[in-house]
Amino acid sequence: MPLIGGPSSPAQRDAINRLLQGTFGIDAQSEAFQRWKYWDPHPLFREDRSYIVRDGEDIVAHACCWPILLQGAVGELRSMHLIDWVAKPDFPGAGLKVMRLCQKDVAVQFAIGGTEIARKICRAMGFKPYNSFYSLYRPLRPLQAAFRNSPRDWKMPARVVRNIGRRIFPRISMPSGWSVTRIEPRKIPEHLYPRPLSDEAASKRTPELLTHMMKCPVFEDANCYVLRQGSSEQAYFCVVSVRGQARLLDYGPNGLDEQTATAMGFAMQCVACSDFNNILDVSVATTEPTIRDGLVRSGFKAGAEEQIRVLDLKGALNGITRFRLTLLDWEAVIL
Repeated sequence: MPLIGGPSSPAQRDAINRLLQGTFGIDAQSEAFQRWKYWDPHPLFREDRSYIVRDGEDIVAHACCWPILLQGAVGELRSMHLIDWVAKPDFPGAGLKVMRLCQKDVAVQFAIGGTEIARKICRAMGFKPYNSFYSLYRPLRPLQAAFRNSPRDWKMPARVVRNIGRRIFPRISMPSGWSVTRIEPRKIPEHLYPRPLSDEAASKRTPELLTHMMKCPVFEDANCYVLRQGSSEQAYFCVVSVRGQARLLDYGPNGLDEQTATAMGFAMQCVACSDFNNILDVSVATTEPTIRDGLVRSGFKAGAEEQIRVLDLKGALNGITRFRLTLLDWEAVIL
């Protein structure tokens, strides 16, 4: 019997969960979260996002599009990061078939992080390496963060001391002349949104997109802010909380100088302490080296780098050498 592919439906939620759990060991996901990922309307994708491949009535493969809208010298390009991609090993070709279904409406596919097997598959498929995501981290409650993030072994006391040092130096406070104010996404000044450079494609932002992302059922809380130097608006940023961690969901504009990035780092830590409950640490990912350097000055510790790998499905990326993305464009924000 030939394999049949097509969009999934909410009625198939339990079967998709069983496939994910049986292959990856992923625990059953809440109905609200799964609806948000797969079937709720998305500001960037009006089409289907979740696809399955069936053998008769048995679902043997699944994948979902995490939508990204690139803007640059090449115009606007519908793009995606493939998530929840799974296939039963005894059905050869099912995984590739469901991936092709997800690719049919997009020009660019991203792959960030993943297992070594996934990286080998990307190389075989023709994904091209570009710039990297830089991850950064700072504990706010040193003892609890050390217990949560590390095994309880003989190195634990050293981890606690290290986290205390990272928490104390530098002291968390807004630099002189800078201020931060909470704001609704629809009131963010448009000139603060990221804009593409000549050789850089940037993911597009709209109030509708930010609002949709902040409503993700995984997030315990979510707020947007405007950063000012004196009376001048310098940047916006959005913070979400997930399992006791405050994460920088998004920020703009791109091309901020190191001083502004440092102020944003302090501002994020200040609002994490004042506006969110029971936050143990703060986490950031950025594709901009200047932002990384400014965040380090505000007390963040630079962590791992994850290379961005890209499959140009329609030959549309001529002249693009790097991508400007944030956690909003990467499934890691909900993990």
